[in-house]
Amino acid sequence: MRNNIKSLNRIAAIALVALALAFALPSITLATDSISSVLDQSLEVGDSFQKTIDGGFIVVSTREAKDANGNDVWLTKTDDEGKEIWTKSYSFGPGEDDGASVLQTKDGGYAVAGYTNSMDATYDVLLMKTDSNGSELWKKTFSLGSGNDVGADVRATDDGGFVIAGKTESKSGSGSDVLLLKADAEGSELWNKTFSFGPGNDIGVSVLQNKDGGYTIAGYTNSTSSSYDALLMKTDSSGNKLWNKTYSLGSGDDVSGDVREIKDGYIMAGRTSSKGTGSEDVLFIKTDSSGNEIWTKTFSLGMGKEGGSSVQQSNDGGYVLAGFTDSTGTGSSDVLLLKTDAEGNEMWNKTFNFGSGNDIGGDIRSTDDGYVVAGVTATDNGRDVILIKTDLDGNEQWRNSFTGGE
Repeated sequence: MRNNIKSLNRIAAIALVALALAFALPSITLATDSISSVLDQSLEVGDSFQKTIDGGFIVVSTREAKDANGNDVWLTKTDDEGKEIWTKSYSFGPGEDDGASVLQTKDGGYAVAGYTNSMDATYDVLLMKTDSNGSELWKKTFSLGSGNDVGADVRATDDGGFVIAGKTESKSGSGSDVLLLKADAEGSELWNKTFSFGPGNDIGVSVLQNKDGGYTIAGYTNSTSSSYDALLMKTDSSGNKLWNKTYSLGSGDDVSGDVREIKDGYIMAGRTSSKGTGSEDVLFIKTDSSGNEIWTKTFSLGMGKEGGSSVQQSNDGGYVLAGFTDSTGTGSSDVLLLKTDAEGNEMWNKTFNFGSGNDIGGDIRSTDDGYVVAGVTATDNGRDVILIKTDLDGNEQWRNSFTGGE
């Protein structure tokens, strides 16, 4: 199984959809990679970042280790204009250490979730904590058994602890299950829950804590049909499932990669190969608070591939999505920023190109005067983390990239 995962990692990193395990073969491009070829890596639709209390940003990424032995977790701190203040790398052994999600904690430090096989024959969920300067305070790994266990998203919880969503291959006889893991403020596990919807693959990509103390998870599953369907599920505060919903647009693959709670329900962003002009399109779903679909929108810029990695509600009541497109004619993928009204109707889209390599927007944040997108760009030496700031109309104000030097 480990060899199968590493093979998928190579494909995904080539396409820069995985954005975390970099085994580059430049002859393969994003345009040739379908949803199905990178589904196992869509846990990592983009480098995660967060606005920090000092007005700057913290970005987590995964890059080749300095000794070229596997991958390490990297944290980059910037000022409010995206200029690098410091970068730190974290290695836990000779294997693959991957950072998928980051948040700032109340004490000014940072928590990172991901996965590692540096301590075990298979992948374990990783949770680490640093101080405000990026110095490691502690790290924890969580193994549910002999299979691969992957952390995709981490959120702070009301009790000062953490909740992680991802997938596990340690419980089912075949395929994978959605994983929800709760830890206290010191990273000690309080409980974990796994959710299987059938004999296929069930994967959690994004998690949030609700006002009632429960949790909502977005992801995808092929346990309920012959193709992948977008998945949304709700639990109580102890991780017990209350309901789950799936969303299918047709015979293709429909994948949700990000979920946000809004006043009257949820919004999800992802990719679909079921509808639209191109071979794959941005997928945007709105539901009520019980997961019942209100509307679904798809967006295509041409005959190529588009995907949505992250979504936020904007100050005007509409929505803004970040992702990628290879329909612009540049010969590679570009960062995509797309704005809709409150009903999900497209108002405008903008694309951003950093050169001849693939550029992908992975995460987005709204600010009072615009939007900030984090992602990656392919370079001759691998890939760089990128930050782009725009005004409220999507016009670029500044951009920065980081090569990962300490």
